[in-house]
Amino acid sequence: LNENEIDFQCQSEVRKIKSISPEKLRQAIAEVLNVEEKTLTEKTYRNYARKTYLYLLKKHTVFKVSEIAEIVGMNQHSAGELIRRFEKETGQNKELKTLVEEIEKKLRNG
Repeated sequence: LNENEIDFQCQSEVRKIKSISPEKLRQAIAEVLNVEEKTLTEKTYRNYARKTYLYLLKKHTVFKVSEIAEIVGMNQHSAGELIRRFEKETGQNKELKTLVEEIEKKLRNG
């Protein structure tokens, strides 16, 4: 293995260790957004709880987009698009960014 491959393997292992369980993530989102956990997988119009769940699954777990799509019962392409759009939206929407940060703080503090 060369140095870059070793670095990548180390990063991958650290990411696995720091990964958050989907259950813990669901609980934190439901609590902060004050919604039922089942809302996080329901396909409804403008379901920000679901979008937040997908985005944070991608950001804080080792799951691939295909696995995330399976968890929430949607196709891989749609899940990937939703995650990309939500990430962009959090960069532009201060309130949304604050909500995501509040959920992440809850995850860190238990």
